[in-house]
Amino acid sequence: SYHEVDKGHGQYQPMAFFMANDTNETNKTNESNGGLMDRIFSGIQPTGEIHIGNYVGAIRNWVQLVNRYDCIYCVVDYHAITIDYEVETMQQTILDTATILIASGLTPDRCKVFVQSHVIEHPELTWIFNCITPLGELERMTQFKEKGRQHRHNINVGLLDYPVLQ
Repeated sequence: SYHEVDKGHGQYQPMAFFMANDTNETNKTNESNGGLMDRIFSGIQPTGEIHIGNYVGAIRNWVQLVNRYDCIYCVVDYHAITIDYEVETMQQTILDTATILIASGLTPDRCKVFVQSHVIEHPELTWIFNCITPLGELERMTQFKEKGRQHRHNINVGLLDYPVLQ
């Protein structure tokens, strides 16, 4: 399933995907149920200063989830460029966001943390999904309509395609 919190006002918008376990060797095991742990993939946009609300609302929960799930966390910088952003400071904001995630306890020995733009398979897979995603489904997305209203001067294909870039 998919969950997204959109608080607007330039705040971070965490996203999460909950995936059933698979046969990937890198999955953690859960001895209590005798099998592999379910996997969580979640991302956070580097669109502003991380504040106590971000920590309490998302990051603190992510740290707790690593004990029960095979967690993968991502700084979703490609998602962040669908709205206006400061080109001069974006790279530092990406680094700051990743640093805060790691400093909060999302360390490589407990989970995976990466920057979306550093994994070329993200845009490659998006292209494949674009070729099979009906345009009408994207145009009906509530998020596209809301973001279009919020950013009337910058309604771009990235906003429309936002759900496909996962």
